[in-house]
Amino acid sequence: MSDNEEIIGIDLGTSTTCFALLKNNEVNIIKDYDSKKRIIPSVVCFTEEEEEEECLVGELAENHMIEYPKSIIFENKRLIGKKYDEIKEYIKRSNVQIINKDNKPQYVINRKGKKEYYYPEDICTKIFKYIKKSIKEEEEKEIKKTILTVPNCFNEEQRKIMKESAEKAGLEVIKIVDESTAAGIAYGCIHKSDKEKTVLIFDLGGGYFNFSILKIKNNEFNILCSEGKENIGGEDFNLKLMDFILPQIKQQFNDLKLEYGENSSNNTLLNLLSIKKECEKIKNQLSRSNKVKFEIYLNGNGIYSFSTNINVEEYQNLCKELWKDCFKLIENTLIKNNLKKEEIDEIILVGSSSRTPKIQEELKNFFDDKIPILQNINLDEIVAQGAAFCGNHDISIINNINEIQNNLNYIICKYNIKKNRINKKIKILNSYEEYKRKHQKNKNESEEFNNE
Repeated sequence: MSDNEEIIGIDLGTSTTCFALLKNNEVNIIKDYDSKKRIIPSVVCFTEEEEEEECLVGELAENHMIEYPKSIIFENKRLIGKKYDEIKEYIKRSNVQIINKDNKPQYVINRKGKKEYYYPEDICTKIFKYIKKSIKEEEEKEIKKTILTVPNCFNEEQRKIMKESAEKAGLEVIKIVDESTAAGIAYGCIHKSDKEKTVLIFDLGGGYFNFSILKIKNNEFNILCSEGKENIGGEDFNLKLMDFILPQIKQQFNDLKLEYGENSSNNTLLNLLSIKKECEKIKNQLSRSNKVKFEIYLNGNGIYSFSTNINVEEYQNLCKELWKDCFKLIENTLIKNNLKKEEIDEIILVGSSSRTPKIQEELKNFFDDKIPILQNINLDEIVAQGAAFCGNHDISIINNINEIQNNLNYIICKYNIKKNRINKKIKILNSYEEYKRKHQKNKNESEEFNNE
């Protein structure tokens, strides 16, 4: 790879998506094709106006929620690599019909009198195609080489699925990087320091909690550990609020149907989606206020007006067990890697959910209020920036790992950045059997943690 080669860095998140471009050794966020925004919703909508197999993506898709509540897909990333039996709780809350196809979840979209079927990876491909289109519009040429980021807890099968989804969109995936590790690389590239520091990246996004610990000195990165856990993120906090508010609405309006299901009307699904959106809005307001008013108008046999007050203590009580899981994972990982809290010099916040004041307070308490928590980065863009920064290096290859292709690496490695170039030193796993043994060990440790 040449120094001047252009590389796309993509952070396709549960809630939002961001993508950056490495060009002339500089990284810049690219605005999307339709709305010209730097951050777009990870949303896809199939409308009657679009041709078969075609859809809207991002903000434009989200704007069609009222017209097409049964054809708009949110949080698709949660389903990647999952068996149908594993997502039954998700299906109970889905506004889109999901069927069991050989124990794999498959969306059913009714459009123009016909049924269209899509796997979760197909939805990712549509977002990747939109990203490719947006970059072509911005740069006036096609760029294919891509580095993807994925949640730290994604297994090899999930990583493979993401790679193949991007390739179906016409992208050439040269690397896959853990999300919080990418954020750490970006932080080190942007904020260079001669002093060696051990930095913890605390990444709490829409659907996953990720964290990495890195040693940084003179543009040299040593990734000490990288861990993650699913179903801890902003969307999960929204659901906690929704579970709190929905029974109150049902109690006040017992004739108003508010149940998900294949036979639910458009009106019912739109009401549920609207409640969820309002919960997200309230969650964000509770990061700035001690008490907020939840107010919404719903459609049924007439217009139903509901309002209630929610204070920050109620919200914190709803989410506290999820937040505890974050710190439990950090504590177990520190022990497993023989690291002590006092060895951490700085904490970097990443992901929109890490803005929550109570989470920052708990983070300070966990580290005995002795470690500075830095927020001098863009929490929403740094993962995509890091992915793009990782493109500025000689590619290393893992041999004999056909299942995930020889250029898809777990980032258990060192990065040296010299003269605006990253030379990656990675431990070569000599055989697929060795890789499998290592992965199985990590999986067993993860299962032991989840069972505690």
